[in-house]
Amino acid sequence: MTPRIITGLAFVSFAAITGFVALWSLPPGTSVWPIIVTLGLLFIAAAPITFGRGDPLSPRSTAIACVALPVAVLTMLIAEPGVVESNRPPWLLSAVVISGIVLCLRGRIVFAWLSLMSCYVLIIAWEAVFAGGLPDLLLLLFLPARLFIGTAFALVLRRSILAIEDFNRAEADAAVRAAAARAAREERISRLADLESMVRPMLIRIAEGQQLSTADMKACALLEGQLRDQIQAAALANAAVAGNARAARRRGVDVVMIDDGGLIDTSPEVHRRVTQHVNEALHTSDGGRLRIRVLPPGRSSLISIYRSDDKSGTMRIDLDVHGDPASDLAS
Repeated sequence: MTPRIITGLAFVSFAAITGFVALWSLPPGTSVWPIIVTLGLLFIAAAPITFGRGDPLSPRSTAIACVALPVAVLTMLIAEPGVVESNRPPWLLSAVVISGIVLCLRGRIVFAWLSLMSCYVLIIAWEAVFAGGLPDLLLLLFLPARLFIGTAFALVLRRSILAIEDFNRAEADAAVRAAAARAAREERISRLADLESMVRPMLIRIAEGQQLSTADMKACALLEGQLRDQIQAAALANAAVAGNARAARRRGVDVVMIDDGGLIDTSPEVHRRVTQHVNEALHTSDGGRLRIRVLPPGRSSLISIYRSDDKSGTMRIDLDVHGDPASDLAS
């Protein structure tokens, strides 16, 4: 069962048992409506305590409970002035204590005691004014003792829960670090394999002292540009961009790509749009210079593309945080 179902069953059980005890203890001929109103107030107090979010419980849910519980007691006192002298107060105050114990478990120990004490202040004041005495001493001591035990239990339980949460958090952090180290190791192995496949044949020729032709020198320049792109523009290091950059350099375009981290937290869709514009710029450039820079995080633009050649002059395109052109400035 999910935690929400368990919480719902606990609330239903509390409501059913409290309602049964309240109606069962009702003397013959006594009006039912004060019990109904009091139960409604108790359930209004119990609902936010049970279903409210946050740890500790949110101030709003805590305030609703702390107000509704004394109001429920006051409602019974007004509707039945002699209820304290009967054998019926324990069911109402027991429900208040149960709500207080749950408040303690939700991290609101002080408010649980304030709520119970406010109920007792109402009862004592009511008896002093209208009955000229004090309630039974056993009534005054028995239920606070229960809340005291519940408070001690809540303190121990919450400390254990916090220790378990700290342990789970430490395990999760360790798993994240291990995953990051594994990913970095796999990326390093992949890059080394790419480096070996691209550069090793040329390095062997150079090490053997072979004479390099003009085509070989151009191939070395292309390799140097591709390696520089992988180091300086890691966010754009994919097969499509690498292929278009290599083709642009073969056409005589001076390509420089720089990554300052602006694409780290972007969605795959935004990354796809940015890559599409970068590939378009590489594909359509013919000579001149092409500067592509992924901007630092927090900027209004993700990437800046600057083109300059003798035919079309200079042009700058900025892509916004959605990967769409934010400006297209030509001069």
